[in-house]
Amino acid sequence: MTSGESPSPGPRTIGLARKAEIDRLARIARLSMRIVGGILVLVFAWLQLKDLPFIPILENAQPAILLKLILTVYYSCWVFGLGFDINTQQMVYIDDPNKGRMTWNSIGAICLLALVLALLFWASGSEQYFAGILNIFVVTNVVLWLLLLKRVRIIIQASKDVFSGEREYFELERVSVVEAYIAGDWQWHRFIAMSIIVLAADAVCFIAVVRQRLSTLAHLFLPDLSNTVISSLLPDASFVVFIVVAEGWIWMMRAKTRASLHVIDLLKTKYTLTPVSGA
Repeated sequence: MTSGESPSPGPRTIGLARKAEIDRLARIARLSMRIVGGILVLVFAWLQLKDLPFIPILENAQPAILLKLILTVYYSCWVFGLGFDINTQQMVYIDDPNKGRMTWNSIGAICLLALVLALLFWASGSEQYFAGILNIFVVTNVVLWLLLLKRVRIIIQASKDVFSGEREYFELERVSVVEAYIAGDWQWHRFIAMSIIVLAADAVCFIAVVRQRLSTLAHLFLPDLSNTVISSLLPDASFVVFIVVAEGWIWMMRAKTRASLHVIDLLKTKYTLTPVSGA
């Protein structure tokens, strides 16, 4: 090798580059299968349900059973969502000043979450109990998020410091994307929306005149259903709205986060990144 020539990449460097290509291909394949699988599930469900006689089904529906089904769906969203969040953060963080140790705050947060979820399950036999516990659940959500931020912000900053020092700007941007998901202001907006819906559910479950007037209003749009049936289903309907808004919002942000990480990975294979002067 003459003076001024760059050293040729060694076998380890080539191997790491090829391994990165395999990892990227695997991520694309998993994402593609999830998207295609999700679309197929939705299409299959629509084909199976589109001809069902919904009015008779609603007339004979048992609110207590519906509430348990709603809670089952919500539990599933939580379980898969937490796994998604952990995997996403694992993909981008590189340093933890606490050396991967669980803090007492983290342990307490897990125990608190388990307790409130157990209370929701216990309250699933009563719409009023369930609505009351749902208020506690929303407050617990906010507390858990703040505890999570206290633990994760340390890891985020440490990872940023490492990538900045090594001039790994694509990796630095990946951390910023996840930070915007974990700590973004959208979380407060979501909590506010959840709180408003829970308060509306409280009104339906605990204030008879509100329930009666909403039933009368809904009957104008669903004349085939009696006021009595609509009134019995209103609490479950409010809980469904809560889940759709709360989980739909966060899953939309999860999809946006993963898509952003995917775009950064694609750009990394084709370009170099240099920070703007002063940024």
